[in-house]
Amino acid sequence: MAKSKWFGSGSLSQATRQEVRGYLSMARELADPAAESGDLRGSYEIWACTIRLLLATIGEAQALKDGFTEVLKLSAAMVTPKDRVEAIRTAVSPFLDVSATARHVTIGRNQPLHYIRQNLDLAIQIGAPSYNAGDHRGCYEVYACTARLMLLVPGAEGAKRRLDRALRDCLEMNDPDAQAWAMRHGFDDVLAGTFGPPITDASRTIRNQIIRAIQVGAPTYNAGDHQGCYDIYARTANRIVQTAKGSPESKQALCEALQECQQEDSVTERAWIMRRVFDRILAG
Repeated sequence: MAKSKWFGSGSLSQATRQEVRGYLSMARELADPAAESGDLRGSYEIWACTIRLLLATIGEAQALKDGFTEVLKLSAAMVTPKDRVEAIRTAVSPFLDVSATARHVTIGRNQPLHYIRQNLDLAIQIGAPSYNAGDHRGCYEVYACTARLMLLVPGAEGAKRRLDRALRDCLEMNDPDAQAWAMRHGFDDVLAGTFGPPITDASRTIRNQIIRAIQVGAPTYNAGDHQGCYDIYARTANRIVQTAKGSPESKQALCEALQECQQEDSVTERAWIMRRVFDRILAG
């Protein structure tokens, strides 16, 4: 499927462009590894759910909405799941950092519980607003595909057993609403400390904001705009420090990083100072 001109339209506001890039980048972090693992149907469902979410939330650029609608229609008409994934992936590539493959926001698979939790956080950021927009089936598909992907991670056996139980429970259900909640309860058990140190509501809010910042900032950096990347990271850090409740250690670390940046002339190093503190917070 040819790339549509509306993706590169200069009429989009910066806020809309960042919102679209952020959601599509998050989708890629889950959908690309799912496709690589052989779960092409799950990969397609993540892309499709994310595009439906954007259709429900973006408030401008009718051409953009028409383009997303066209992508969904044409990809759904493809015969095989592989063709469906490739159709969507090609169409949205102008919003992604095409010079790089999907990069999980993780410190490494040597910390499997952290790795799993970060991916569950990522899935919730797509699935929860999709559920609230009425797309219960899409929410369930995002959660289920993410859970299947996490079952392939070595280690963290207790967390994986909980995810597997949620997936098996859903096989006994026919209602997407109930399936979405069954998966979400499993996710919350893994995030709540049943299998490791708990993630509080406050720290989850901070983690989600940081993940969103990385999803937009990292491609911006890789495109050569180091100042833009730093600005995204700094705005996020300041917003967390000023508005987030709880998590004093995380906020203190962000304050110290922001102060360090003020003493640094290189904008490239400023971006890396912020990225390093983000990674430390995500690693717990």
